[in-house]
Amino acid sequence: MKMNFKHVMLACALVAGFASCSKEDNYLPKEGQATTMKLNIQFPKPGTKTAGDQNATELESKMNTVDVFIFNTATGAVTHKAHLTSGQFSYSGGTGDDVYTGSAKVATTTGAKKIAVGLNLPSTFDVAAVSTMNDLQKQWETSYTNLATGTGIAMFSKDFVSADLVSVDDNSYDTQNKIDVTVERMVAKISVQKSQNLTLTSVAGILSDIKYSVRQVNKLTFPMQVKDANVVKDPNWATGTYNANDLEADANYVAVNAHDAAVLDWKVKYATENTNEKPFEKLNTYVSVQAVFTPAVICDANGDKDDTKTGTFSTGDDFYTVKLNGDVYYFDDQADAEAFNTSVASGSAAVVKYTNGVCYFYSFINEADDFDVLRNKFYNLTVKQIVPPGNNTPEVKNPDDPISTKTDITLDITIEDWDYSNEEIILS
Repeated sequence: MKMNFKHVMLACALVAGFASCSKEDNYLPKEGQATTMKLNIQFPKPGTKTAGDQNATELESKMNTVDVFIFNTATGAVTHKAHLTSGQFSYSGGTGDDVYTGSAKVATTTGAKKIAVGLNLPSTFDVAAVSTMNDLQKQWETSYTNLATGTGIAMFSKDFVSADLVSVDDNSYDTQNKIDVTVERMVAKISVQKSQNLTLTSVAGILSDIKYSVRQVNKLTFPMQVKDANVVKDPNWATGTYNANDLEADANYVAVNAHDAAVLDWKVKYATENTNEKPFEKLNTYVSVQAVFTPAVICDANGDKDDTKTGTFSTGDDFYTVKLNGDVYYFDDQADAEAFNTSVASGSAAVVKYTNGVCYFYSFINEADDFDVLRNKFYNLTVKQIVPPGNNTPEVKNPDDPISTKTDITLDITIEDWDYSNEEIILS
């Protein structure tokens, strides 16, 4: 698994008039004298290997707004903020890179500072409430739909940048006041793809209209990622903090991507960071695959093949199942299913209805990292095999159980730039 973070470089030059300084003042910056900060923002060009990230679309690298937060290093208190827009930047080009040069000057002061930036922050983020550095690592409740929109992706600094800001006439000005800031997208990117050899027809029947979405997406996040001894922790990471209302589902299922589709043409989903001290089925974000199944054999009340119905069953019709001794029996009539369960299975099995033939399979993501879904990662799940009929609802089967390595879907998962991950999955 390779990790390649997207970098946004901010070269900051301070421009201001200062009163005349003594020679000693050139060695240590004076604290609190008025100055301004100017930003140059650099994005690797999406879709090109020269820029390093071949998996980012133009939208995923787009800059609409830039919020700048400047803090006093000693106290952690905010000293200045600024809200800039794309109109305050001009494109200056570059070799394999997009470089945006800021025309606006951000008011600040000299001295030891910590700097952070947020790009494309939604209106639900309360910039005015940020008064200390700690506020950028406080719990924030928001939907993934606010962080990944049709106009851009929200991003935030990976870390605070330390700077000893000096006056414009200081001898060390050119080096001291050049600041590089790394930002990360605040969501993960998730896709599902068919493997080249995926077979949808089996002795059991035919699968069609295969789609996917994501569920148990976290609504609690931090603006800046929080790590404790290299362990990424979201606001509800600790065991015992589970609240079903903190998780949401994306109800919009989209078609699974073809095995030969170009990466930048893939239909994708986005999800906020979701990490857990101990992974359980009810806690972690998962991919839900939806399909329509048409059984090849319809049974009568005795569990025998009903020749009058087999072959005439239509795709999209309701069907019922009874699982007995590892076998699945399919019925088009609930009464036949109930009679079989009573007479043959002695009532020990369950009669399950699949409305309109729709069935669901699920797989958790990123087993290598205890099924954590991390910001700025691109997880691609390649479906190798699907074993019907799956489940009749999209929810997990055993919510209170720890996640096992065996899931309903067999995947290849890879992480590449964005960071990209591919997993193979088998659905059953």
